[in-house]
Amino acid sequence: MENTGTNRRWTVIALLFAVFLAAMEATAVATVMPTIIGDLGGINQYAWVFTAYMLTATVTVPIYGKLSDLYGRKPILQLGILLFLLGSLLSANAWSMKSLILFRALQGLGAGAIQPIGITITGDIFKIEERAKVTAIFGTVWGLAGVFGPIIGGFIVEILGWPWIFYVNIPFGIISAIIIQISLKEQLEPKKVSIDFLGAMLLICTITSLLLVVNGSEGAIYLAPFSIICFLAFLMIEQRSKEPIVPLDMFANPVISTASLVSVMLGGAMLSLVSFLPLHVEGVRQYSIFYAGLSIIPMGIGWPLASGYSARLLPKLGFRVLLRLGLTLTVLGSSIIAITCVSRLPFGFIMFGMGIFGLGMGFSNIPLLFSVQSSVGWNRRGSATASTLFFRTIGGTVSVGVMGGILSKSLLIDPDLPPGIANAIIGPGHGKGIPKALAERLASNLELGLNKIFLCCFGIAIIALVFGLFFPEFKGINEDEKIENV
Repeated sequence: MENTGTNRRWTVIALLFAVFLAAMEATAVATVMPTIIGDLGGINQYAWVFTAYMLTATVTVPIYGKLSDLYGRKPILQLGILLFLLGSLLSANAWSMKSLILFRALQGLGAGAIQPIGITITGDIFKIEERAKVTAIFGTVWGLAGVFGPIIGGFIVEILGWPWIFYVNIPFGIISAIIIQISLKEQLEPKKVSIDFLGAMLLICTITSLLLVVNGSEGAIYLAPFSIICFLAFLMIEQRSKEPIVPLDMFANPVISTASLVSVMLGGAMLSLVSFLPLHVEGVRQYSIFYAGLSIIPMGIGWPLASGYSARLLPKLGFRVLLRLGLTLTVLGSSIIAITCVSRLPFGFIMFGMGIFGLGMGFSNIPLLFSVQSSVGWNRRGSATASTLFFRTIGGTVSVGVMGGILSKSLLIDPDLPPGIANAIIGPGHGKGIPKALAERLASNLELGLNKIFLCCFGIAIIALVFGLFFPEFKGINEDEKIENV
């Protein structure tokens, strides 16, 4: 693939716009979800708004990567932006929680192309010595999205209403697509690439049916064996596929297998906290949407700060020491959040806990990523890197779905409450218009469910630390890698 004639500066600007939109969407939507629940109802389906988006975004990443090898980066990235904007437009006009979930899944289909292909394009148009600086810029933008996403989301909802959290994507996405179309020039070298569509579909069926079982959906007795069958079929397909979504043979490497287990747990704890903490702030503490956004901002600050610092510490401390430090901080941060929420400690403790948790994610992420990259040869580094990110997001997808099932069961624990009444306690009204005693019962049930979720997040972080204790000591096999374990 040649990129002669490409305007690199404008291409990077356009890519930064696209990446910022995709990154901001996660934190901004988490912030405004209690308000959306207050309008659309459907609190029992709360988790699916996040799960649908993450599931489609995650499973399609390797497919988009292979399609970009066949048809070029630009058309596939433009397709991703189009799907993302279409999903945004439809989400803004959702008339029910089920329709919002469907449209968020469409939005996720687009998001699956934006970040990975954006990073691939930078690899195409920049020499290797230039990529570190460009990658740092992308990391900074991702971190800024984590900080400003909740603030922007809260401000937009307060002034214009929740649909605008989706509408705001459209003009920026269009500008990004236009700049990319003009500035990025490609000359495609045809390649033969096998695309594992069947493996992707089986993985989606496995996880979706598993989440439906966990949430106690109708027909769960049939969905459980269906999920197992799909998973077994997925393993068979991956073993035979020329280009599997998940290269199973890599997991014979103890570095990759251990890193994948740690990544699953970290993703589960992180995405569950981001998804459900704003609901605690608005629904239990009955604070405004501003505080809901404020609660998750410290993680967006701590994560990129720790990532940058850990890259400098890694040559001195090695993979294992730095990973254990990061995992210990995630346990500490999640414990502070759980204790604060269960005991109703002041709001500042929530922010402190999320800041510590973000530092832990930053210190953990770098050794996980670099160790996996250093444990394989150059020809498998892309697949190994993708596997770490893949498992972190899959862990988050499943965890958020499971936590949603816990919340749903807690809300249904009182059979005397009218169906759907739980929605009234969420959103700006905070239960106005219903009897005080009923509102207190609703708030109590909501708090019970969320407390269980935060305790589960603490438990998941502990499991991640236990897995991290078994992380092997090794030296990177790649000569171009300067970092070796000591």
